[in-house]
Amino acid sequence: MNDIIKECIDLYRNGDNFSFVLVNDLRRFIKCYVNPSVNSKTSKNELVEMAKEALNEESFFTFLEIDRFGLLRNQILNLLGISDYVLDKMVKNNQISILASISYTQTWGGKRTYNIYSMKDVIFAEVPQIHQVIIPDMTEKNLEEALYLVNKSAKVSRDTKEQSYKCKNHKQVKASKTRSNNLYCLKDSALHKMIDEKRLHYMGVHKQIIGNQENYLSYYIGHFYSYHIPCAEFDEKDYLGEIQGKISSEKTVKTDITFPQAVLLIKEYINKNE
Repeated sequence: MNDIIKECIDLYRNGDNFSFVLVNDLRRFIKCYVNPSVNSKTSKNELVEMAKEALNEESFFTFLEIDRFGLLRNQILNLLGISDYVLDKMVKNNQISILASISYTQTWGGKRTYNIYSMKDVIFAEVPQIHQVIIPDMTEKNLEEALYLVNKSAKVSRDTKEQSYKCKNHKQVKASKTRSNNLYCLKDSALHKMIDEKRLHYMGVHKQIIGNQENYLSYYIGHFYSYHIPCAEFDEKDYLGEIQGKISSEKTVKTDITFPQAVLLIKEYINKNE
């Protein structure tokens, strides 16, 4: 449990999870446990900085009493090393509760609704203790699913980087950029190999428009998932149309394998027969 607590503390101190907490709840907590001099004029940004500074392993369990002190779905999947199916089952069995649902405006426009899950439930959740991540069989479905998970996780780090930049959290910007780049490199290496082995079928090229910026992306489909990869040039007859804005980081399908399994499977596939 101690390792999970440390990771949760890092998420809150280096990320934006405190934004889930309502300002009045955060103010009452800070006034009671951290700084009695705060008042109605203290901004939420100031309260968040006070909370981040005060949050550590000794104070962690006190922070658990704050309403909406929770985690997002992808954070839980990575923390516990479980799949969407397992998390949904734990929610259904009342092992992990949903504290609230929030609408989040993405940096490129549009809104998404996310559930905030109870941090306390996650900390004390009884999940299978897996001492070694088991690499799934290298089937077409597992390979494509692993690539999907790696790609979506890279985009989560992309979003975190952009949000952290807005909040001037430069440490988190650097960490998220490094993680995102590493995952994209992993994705591209696997994609190129799958293309060479004719596991994916080329469909054409999309033009992605983000503000005043234009990118061209080759579009490939497999038996179960589809993927984009940057391209430098293409034949006009292959043009498929435009994509407005960035491709979402939100997972739209449930997966049978976990993110740690996905990374190990992709690495094993890339290194196979080399």
